[in-house]
Amino acid sequence: MPEQSPRIEVGNIIESDKRAEKERAWKSRLKELDHITDGLGEGIDENIKEVVAAFSVNGLNTLQSCEGHGKPYRSTPWVWIEAPDEPDIKYIREKEVLDEVAERYGMPNEDKAWEENEVAWMEASKLLEQNGKTPEFKAWQSENKRLRKITEELLTEFYVGHSADPATRIILQDEGGFDAFKAHNDGEDYDLTEELDEKQKNGLEKRLLKYREEMESFGKFLKEKYFSG
Repeated sequence: MPEQSPRIEVGNIIESDKRAEKERAWKSRLKELDHITDGLGEGIDENIKEVVAAFSVNGLNTLQSCEGHGKPYRSTPWVWIEAPDEPDIKYIREKEVLDEVAERYGMPNEDKAWEENEVAWMEASKLLEQNGKTPEFKAWQSENKRLRKITEELLTEFYVGHSADPATRIILQDEGGFDAFKAHNDGEDYDLTEELDEKQKNGLEKRLLKYREEMESFGKFLKEKYFSG
């Protein structure tokens, strides 16, 4: 009796191929993040890199991030999420309005000049608001809202099966004024702006470990979500 050929499970092969493709995409994204730097030439912090990658492969574009450094303004982990390709022009006739107001006040249409003349800036801002935002900027802002809704749903799902201290729990906070947002721990340390003495620093360092652990847990959840989808 001839031997039967081994049965091939087509579904398993397809799933295996999908998994392999996602593995390649994941490794590729991590490699890309190794070469990304900020305005100061600093790379992405190691303790937040996989979290950033997990946001990214789930379609959540990130702008900036920080692993938390136990110091003012950078005390706890956070990830800034916003749609890519923010339009350079926010308002209809933006350049024309700024040029006209700047000319009336006898000043150049430059950032420093606007910073130094609050009255002129208030007048220009009022006119720009009256003109309204461009269709392109509105579309970008709507995409930010969509990304936030997705992230809110993911956080809700994450916390269904995961308990956390209120101070370490991850929340979303508006950032930048146009529906971009940050994901960060909900403790008072996030808003830290004052220098600390040595005792306070030691206490924050201990809490920072818990903050990072919670952010990493959410990152692992996002990674698993990506591979299981």
